[in-house]
Amino acid sequence: GGRHATRVAARLDERLAATQELGIPSVLVWPGSSGTPARCDGTIAPSAAPLADVAKAHIAGGGASVASVGDHDWRCELSQTVWVDALSEAALVQTVGDQPPVDPAAPSWVCEGAGPENVACAWPQPTFNYVARIDRQGRARRVSTCTGEPLRCTIAEDDGDGLIDLVVIDTGAWLRSPDSLVAANAAARSLAEQGALLDALARSRGPERLLVTNHPIESAGPHGLGGLYADIGFLYHSLGLQEAIASGTFSGVLSAYERSLQVTPDLSPAIKRSSRAWIDYPVFQVISGTSSRGGGAGARTWPFFQGIALAPDHRSDRPGFAELTITGDSVVVLLHARRGGRWQIAKTTIPRRRPPAPVESTSPGMEPCLTCDTRDPYARARDVPDAPK
Repeated sequence: GGRHATRVAARLDERLAATQELGIPSVLVWPGSSGTPARCDGTIAPSAAPLADVAKAHIAGGGASVASVGDHDWRCELSQTVWVDALSEAALVQTVGDQPPVDPAAPSWVCEGAGPENVACAWPQPTFNYVARIDRQGRARRVSTCTGEPLRCTIAEDDGDGLIDLVVIDTGAWLRSPDSLVAANAAARSLAEQGALLDALARSRGPERLLVTNHPIESAGPHGLGGLYADIGFLYHSLGLQEAIASGTFSGVLSAYERSLQVTPDLSPAIKRSSRAWIDYPVFQVISGTSSRGGGAGARTWPFFQGIALAPDHRSDRPGFAELTITGDSVVVLLHARRGGRWQIAKTTIPRRRPPAPVESTSPGMEPCLTCDTRDPYARARDVPDAPK
């Protein structure tokens, strides 16, 4: 609720100020919904308002913000979505929800009011699927362009100053069935754009790429395989996205959707468990979906509801957020979780530019439980006192 969001926003603002003092540029990534509440009136949900204020202040101070279309946006049929290209020299704006801007002469727009425009001030997004390149000075710009019929996308060449490409993919167009003709048309456009953008990524070279999606690839929460609301897994995603992940297009994934904090250095074992698929390159995943409130699993708590495919290195269903620091040779992930009136931090260091997976590798335990002993039968037998020798 609002109380948790206020504390999370204050902590986030504190971390942004600390990195600024150290001369480290920051980029806000919002892989969740735009803050639109269930009533779909286009205003920012009260629980998200403190976070929106921090995001708007960050952008006003020259910082970059990257956002994706979320599950709640699709529930509202994008009726209140305002498309804003804040990552290009000219800001393109169009308030019609189901179609992003295509007219270069579209008027620029001022952040004011309390309606959909206010949402876009905090979490601007130019279209369903796009690539935002972060340079070594922390500046972000959109480097993907999709035009024509059928759509064809191009990605600008790297001038050598690019640090990371954030590839924003709208997973809701595939995973959420449209409830109306308007939503179906929007989903068809988004999927066409997604396919064209993934084709362009396969054709082009550039900096290391991180995938930004609302829906995770795998999850240890209730939306993961075997969880209470099981609707997340590698094979649940579109075939094009599966192929891009398997071929090593992305070194990591940043997502939300689950009301939890999770970090996993390599999704390969979870993908093997959930989808019986073997990917060519390791890919890490960070889930940050508790910025406004925690998971609230109730008396039965996390273990009763969790998925059975993914075993993250760190996880929490407490309110908080994830912080990534990208260095020359690693990605340092800090999970900030508020518990018992105090902030707790879990740290994971993930190497960059990891080699491909070996041709032959040991498979994880495929048993339908995360507490099963995954060692080979002989090792397990030697630990049992009465086991035959």
